[in-house]
Amino acid sequence: MAVVKVKQIKATLSKSLDYISRDDKTDGGRLVTANYGPWEGAEATETAMLDDLRQSGNGLKKGGVLAHHVIQSFDPNDPITPEQAHELGRQFADEITGGRHKYVIATHVDRDHIHNHIIICATSEDDHRKIRIHKTTLGQWRKASDEICRRERLNVLPEPDEPRHARSLEEIYAAVHGTGIKEKLRTAIDLTAAKAHDFAEFQDLMDLMDVTVTIRGRHLTYTDQTSGLRVRDTKLGETYDEEGIMLRLTRSVVTPISFNHRLIAERTDRNVTVWLPGTRRQRKIVIPMDRIVSDGTTWRAWLTDHRQITILDRRGRYADTVWTHGLYHWFGRPADRLETLADTRIIDVAAGRTAGQRRYYAAQGRRLDRLREETRALNAALRWTGQTGRADTAVAALRERLDEERAGLAASIIALADAIDHGDADLQIERREDIANRETRVTNLEQDLNAITRTHKRIDHDTPDHPAHDHEDREREDREQRERQHRNTRPRR
Repeated sequence: MAVVKVKQIKATLSKSLDYISRDDKTDGGRLVTANYGPWEGAEATETAMLDDLRQSGNGLKKGGVLAHHVIQSFDPNDPITPEQAHELGRQFADEITGGRHKYVIATHVDRDHIHNHIIICATSEDDHRKIRIHKTTLGQWRKASDEICRRERLNVLPEPDEPRHARSLEEIYAAVHGTGIKEKLRTAIDLTAAKAHDFAEFQDLMDLMDVTVTIRGRHLTYTDQTSGLRVRDTKLGETYDEEGIMLRLTRSVVTPISFNHRLIAERTDRNVTVWLPGTRRQRKIVIPMDRIVSDGTTWRAWLTDHRQITILDRRGRYADTVWTHGLYHWFGRPADRLETLADTRIIDVAAGRTAGQRRYYAAQGRRLDRLREETRALNAALRWTGQTGRADTAVAALRERLDEERAGLAASIIALADAIDHGDADLQIERREDIANRETRVTNLEQDLNAITRTHKRIDHDTPDHPAHDHEDREREDREQRERQHRNTRPRR
């Protein structure tokens, strides 16, 4: 059963070629071939493909498709050797390209199922026309792969029945609550992040496990391709957000800096050079690409904590050295996670027969909300200051403890990745339990800290959360009380 997937390459073509041709995946490079001549490495192939692209109608257009990355995976139960899979992949590539496009095929044997990676130049060699991917293209390519598999007596995917079978109650409840999918995603992320070397490879490997990883602002969205269910990183736990993934990939505690793509001075397959904001393009730093996560416009670099960063001048000469956290002199500090800090619950009271009564109950609800938050803040302050109740002392103690717990959580995430690397099942269970406990403690500490700081800020400024609401509430109450008194004192006829 061969499964076919297609992705587009719009940048870092050489990096993609480097990945598919890695020795540890292709039996020492033995299972890598090019259709236009001997395989001479990623850079030589990139040069050859870019030459073809420059001769196309639109030339080498920024943001255009450079190549198509086709993945052909075989059923682990198929009686097929790596050499046979490689030959079938070559036949498949010839079929879908008509032999008119340069391509490289690499057969990976490092997983439980053999699979081919085929990178096809988007422009043909003869007339320099581009491959056009339509809605039906993937279906046509899958049929071509199926025909080759049938000819070799290999399994193929059955045609889906219409309509689909009715789901069982177990499937329905799992889909509603997302429990089954969430566990599947957590397992896939744990295993994949332990193998990947950078974020781009993490996305590629997750795609092979039928999970699409999308960057949406500060968050990651995981989409299960089988069910179509989307799950935000915050729904899986703090250790599955972008920082948690980069902790696993780098095996080190990391510090994030964010910058706009306009600050990029130079970019190669291995590094990106970034101007320091506020220096009028007189100072810059060089960041390895394997530390980068980008959604196109906003870039984030995850740099190892407590490392010295070299600053260069405009000409690339040494200018200064700073520690990682010193970069926040130029780059903004990351904001706190709103999901864990926001703990205000406005009571939506619909009681009351008249509009005035409903407004009155709503006002009481808001006051109860503020009272609840202030009570939590007071309790937290008492816990963290030894009965003194001083907010500044509590905040300092809380921040110190929160830093300790976050450092412990980061260490546990790295330890889990190492345990997966070594195949230690018992240690994996232990690390996951430790991570769950630390996540709970971090969440509670963040909520305590937020309650204290917000309440303390309100007291310092002597202003309530919603002064307009309070003023309006008092005016309404006074007006309604005068109206009631007027009705009660009005003489009866």
